[in-house]
Order: sequence, then C-alpha cells, then structure tokens
Amino acid sequence: MEKDIMEEAKRLYKAGDRKGALPLFQTLKDQGNEEATIYWARCECVGIYAPIERKEMIIKGLLPVYEKQGKWAGDAAAEIGIIYQRMAMGLQNQVIKLKNHLERLKDQCDLPEVQELKKEYQELQKQLEERAADAETWYEKAVALGSQMGMCYLAQYLTTPKRLLDLENPRTKNKPFSSYDMFAKGLFFSGNSDAGKIEKLWKRLYELHDGFDSTAAGALVELCNCQDRWEEAIEWAKRGSELQSVESMTFLAGCYEGGHGMQKDLHQAVVLFIKAYQEKYQVAERAASKLSKYLDLNEAAQIADEIAYCYSQLGEKEEASHWWDIALKRLRESDEADGGNRQSNPLRALSHWAQREQ
Repeated sequence: MEKDIMEEAKRLYKAGDRKGALPLFQTLKDQGNEEATIYWARCECVGIYAPIERKEMIIKGLLPVYEKQGKWAGDAAAEIGIIYQRMAMGLQNQVIKLKNHLERLKDQCDLPEVQELKKEYQELQKQLEERAADAETWYEKAVALGSQMGMCYLAQYLTTPKRLLDLENPRTKNKPFSSYDMFAKGLFFSGNSDAGKIEKLWKRLYELHDGFDSTAAGALVELCNCQDRWEEAIEWAKRGSELQSVESMTFLAGCYEGGHGMQKDLHQAVVLFIKAYQEKYQVAERAASKLSKYLDLNEAAQIADEIAYCYSQLGEKEEASHWWDIALKRLRESDEADGGNRQSNPLRALSHWAQREQ
C-alpha cells in the first residue's frame, strides 16, 4: 500500500503536479517515511514572501530526518538550506525597499521617524546576513553527508551569494533578488573567491553521473566561458549537449553560428538550437512556480529567436518567420505566467530577424 502511494506521488511530482502529489507525500511523511518527507518539503515549495511560520513549519518537518543521520539526512539538510535561502531572499527585498525609501528621506535624516527607519534597516540587514549564513551552513552539512542535491544547491548558491549581501554592487544594486532566477548560472562574477570550490563541486557532480551531470556540464560551460577559458567551455558544451543540457546546446550552437572556436555551420547551429528550445519549453511546461515559468518561457523565446535568425541567414524566410512567431508567442505566455508584473519589457530582448535583415 505504502509503495503504491509513493509510486503514484512520484509520478504526479515528475509530471509537474505538485499540488496533487503533496497530500500523498504528506500521508507517508506522517507515517515516518523519510524519503516522502523530502518530497513533501519540495512540494510545499514556499515562495520568498510566504509567511515565516510556514517556512519554519517545513524546517521543523525536515529536522527529524536530518537528526536521524540516515540515508536521507543529507537531502534534508539541503532542503533546509533552501528554506533559509528563501528567507534571506525575502529579507533582501525588504532591505532594498527600505534603503531606497531612506535615500528619498536623506534631507530629513534628523527626524525621529527617520531614525527609527534606520534602526529597522540595520536590524533587517542583520537578519539577512544571519539567514544567508544559515543557508550556506546547511548546504555545507548536506555536502558533508554526500548529498548530491546539497552539492548542486551549494554550487549554485556560491555562484551568486554576494548579491544577497552586497547591495552596492552595480550589477545588482537596488534590484530585488526575486527578479532573478535563483539558480541562474550566467551571473558568475569573475574574481569570485569561491570559484575553485564551485568548479570542484560541479565536476564532482558530473563525474558521479547520477542525475546531475547535465546540470553540472551546463554550469561548467558558463563558468569556463565567464573566465575566458574558451576551449574548456567548448569541450564541456560538447559533453553537456550529449546530455541534453540547454546551456550546453545553446552555447555550442552559438559557436557554430558565429564560427567561434570551430568552423561556422548554420545548419548544425539550427539543429542544436531547436533541441535546446524543445528541452527548455518542456521545462517551462513543468514549472512549479510563476517565476520559474516566466523565466523558462522567456529563455525559450530567446532560443526561438536565435533559430529564426539562423534560418534568415540561410535564406529560409518561411522557417524564419515561423520561429519568430513562436518566439513572440512564448514571450506573451511568459508575461501572462507572471501576470505582467515584470518591470522590463522582454520584447526588447529579441533580435527580430526581420529588423536585422533591413
């Protein structure tokens, strides 16, 4: 009976129906099933603005699994780390908003109410630093227990943690964390003191070949690319493309399109771009949150636009027009997925092959 419930819950989870899977995992969790507890936490999938009580409830549910130090202890630690990171993300947004408000009141800094706001800002900043430290600590615990999920989370976290705390960085200043993909790999800061550690984590995950090798290959492509290690980036892109890594396929396609590091081949670029688009669109269809769906559909649109441009270069106007229409459709869907709340207009991000041809 328990096995049947678990199989059905996992089927729903993999199909993207977390709402349907949640009560099944909850039932098994209440019976002491540790694996189900991990999935239960993932299905809860609280956003950064979810009430603190709900986040603490999930942590409370995961702690017994970690404390038993059994098979699922590492993954429990990883999921606890995610909750703390989301707490930090929510606090960071509050800090930025209050910081901007104080900037507008700088000529009234002596007023008692402004002084109170400054104290509130300092307290929020302190909480932000504490939650960010908690997240990293739990990720480290997960890695120490051999959790591959923990390795993945830690590598992704270390890639961009400084923008959680460094509010003066010109690349992220005054931009809420929620406007970025939490696991964006293209924001790797050159000079990141954790670069060596990040690379080792991704290589370890790739070498294990146990479900995270595609993600790891894509991350290594981005990492090598950002460090101007072009030949290594291309090699990782070739490996990742065989594993259906979107980052790898789009990077390699771009190399074929522009003749960077290899002979220019628009036909091969189109093949890879189409594979990347299909993979990314499937990910978008399974997205569990509005933010993820928005970002995935937006990225699918960018890839479709590249396909349109390649076809236009090949002189295949009908195919180019077809893919441009797809790009526009995906962009509209991404906007609808997030209720049109994004400040930037994603249409500006597209090349529009027709304009290039003019």
